[in-house]
Amino acid sequence: MLLLVLAFNAYAASATILVIGKRRFEEAIAVGSTLLSLAVSLLLLASQTGVIELSLAPFISLMLDKLSLMFSTVVGLVGFFVSVYSVEYMRGDEEYQKYYSLITLFIGSMLNLVLASDVVYLLLNWELVGVCSALLISHWWRRPEARRAGVKALAMTRFSDIGLLAFASIAVYYNSTNIPSTLASSNMVERLAPFAPLLVFAALGKSAQFPLHTWLPDAMEGPTTVSALLHAATMVKAGVYLALRFYPLIHASTLAVNGLLALSLATILISGLAGLASMDLKRILAFNTISSLSLMFLSISLGETGLAILYLFNHAVFKSLLFLTTGKIEHTLHTRDISRLRSLWARGFRVETVGFLIGALSAAGLPPLTAGLIKEEIYSGLETYVGSPIYHLMTGGLSLLLSLFIMRPFVIAFLGRRGGNSEVSVERTPLMTGVNLSLALLTLIAFPPTLMLATYFGTVFEPALRLAPLVGVLSGILLSFSLPYLNLRVGNRFRGLLESSFGMDVLYMWLGELASAMLSKLASALNRGRASQGVVGLVAVTVVLVALAMVVSP
Repeated sequence: MLLLVLAFNAYAASATILVIGKRRFEEAIAVGSTLLSLAVSLLLLASQTGVIELSLAPFISLMLDKLSLMFSTVVGLVGFFVSVYSVEYMRGDEEYQKYYSLITLFIGSMLNLVLASDVVYLLLNWELVGVCSALLISHWWRRPEARRAGVKALAMTRFSDIGLLAFASIAVYYNSTNIPSTLASSNMVERLAPFAPLLVFAALGKSAQFPLHTWLPDAMEGPTTVSALLHAATMVKAGVYLALRFYPLIHASTLAVNGLLALSLATILISGLAGLASMDLKRILAFNTISSLSLMFLSISLGETGLAILYLFNHAVFKSLLFLTTGKIEHTLHTRDISRLRSLWARGFRVETVGFLIGALSAAGLPPLTAGLIKEEIYSGLETYVGSPIYHLMTGGLSLLLSLFIMRPFVIAFLGRRGGNSEVSVERTPLMTGVNLSLALLTLIAFPPTLMLATYFGTVFEPALRLAPLVGVLSGILLSFSLPYLNLRVGNRFRGLLESSFGMDVLYMWLGELASAMLSKLASALNRGRASQGVVGLVAVTVVLVALAMVVSP
C-alpha cells in the first residue's frame, strides 16, 4: 500500500489540480503531495531492507530496493522544498494551475521512473519526465527564449532517448524486460552487455553530458523553481539513475566503461571553461550542474557507485540551495547578469549571500564540507588509471577550475562594488527565506546523513585530504577573490566561443534550423498535393531496417 501511495499520489495530485482551479487549494495539494512522498520514502527507507516487487499489468511493475528508495527520498525532499518555495515565488503568475499540475506530474513521473522494475515502464516514465521538463522550461511561453529553450531540451534529449528505446526493444525481443531478474542472470547480462553503450548514450543526453550538454544552460529560461527541481532531483538525475540501475551491464562492457570515463572528464573541462566565461548567474549554475553530474559518471566508470550515490545526495541539497537563493534575487531585481548584481550583501540580501556562499563552497569541493570530501575520494580512483604525476596535475587543475568558476559569481555579484542604482527594497518572503535557511543548514550538517547512507549501501567512506585537489580548490577560491583587482578583459567573441563549447552549440542550432527548414519544405509539398514525395526513401529505409533486424536476430 505504501508503495502504491508513493508511486501514484503525485499523479493523483496533478489530476486534482487540473480540476480544482483555485490557487490556495492547488498550492496545498502540491505541498501536501510532496510532503506525503517524502514521509513515505523516509518511512520505507528506515524500515525496508529487502526487495519488494509489485506487478500491476503487463510491462507495468514497481520495485522497492535501496537504490529506488534513496532516489525517491531525494525527489520527495527537493520536491517539498520547491513546492513550499513556489507559493511565494509564483504568486504573481497567471498560469499557476498549469504550473502546479506540471510540477506534481514531473515529480510523479520521476518517482515512477526510479520505482519501475520493468524496462518498458521505465521508458514510459523516462519520456514523461522529458515532456514535463520541456513544458516547464517553456512555462513563460510568451518569451521567445523560453519557447526555444523548451523545444531545444525536448529535441536533444529525445535524440539520446533513442538509446533507451533501442535497448528496451532488444529487452522485449529477448523477453527480459524485468530489471531485477535480468541483472541477476549472468547469461542475460552477458547477452545484453554489447548493448550497454545504448544505455550510456541515453544517460549522457538526459544528464547533459558532452557532446549532448548544450541544452541545459538554455533551460534556465524557465522559472527558477523548475531549475532547482530539474537540476537537483528529477530530469538530469535520471541519467545517473539509469547508469546506477544498469551498472552490471555497463560494467560488463569495456566500451561503455571507457566511453563513460573519457566523456565525463571531457565534460568537466568543457563545462568549467564555459562557466568561467558566462555572465549569466543561472547559466553558471547550470554549467556547475553539468560538471557535478560528470563527477557522478566518473565515479560510476571507476567502479565507485557508492560514492556516486553519496555525491548525488549532497549535490541535490547544495544545488537546490544555490538555485533557490538565486531565485529570490532574480525575483526581486529581474536580472541574472552578474555584472549588474553588485554588492548584494550590502543591498539587503543577507540570507541569500550566506546561503549562496555555503552552496558555492560545497560545489567547489572545499573540505570539510561533505561534498568536498566525497569529491576527493572520487578523484583518488583516477590515480590507478593515469599514474601519479598526471593524477596530481589533472586533479589539481580540475579542482582549481571548478572552484574558480563557481566562486567567481559570488565575488562579483555578492561582494562586488556597487554600481548604478543600488537602492532596492527587499521583499519579505518568509517561506522562501525559510526554505533557503533550511537548505543551508542541511548542507552544513550533511556529513551524518551521508555516513548513514554509506552504511545503508555498504560503501566504505573514510574521507582523507589529498594534496593536489585541496591545493587546487584553495587556489581557485583565492584566485576568485582577486578577480575584482585583476581588471581582466575578455572579448565577447572569445567569451561566446567558450560558452558555446567551442562552437558546438552554434553547430547544433544550425542543424536544428536546417532540419526545421526541411520539414517545412516537406509539409509545403504535401500541402500542394505531392503526397508521394519521399515515399521511395521511406520504403528504402524500411527495407534496410528489416534487413538489419534479420541479421541481428538469433
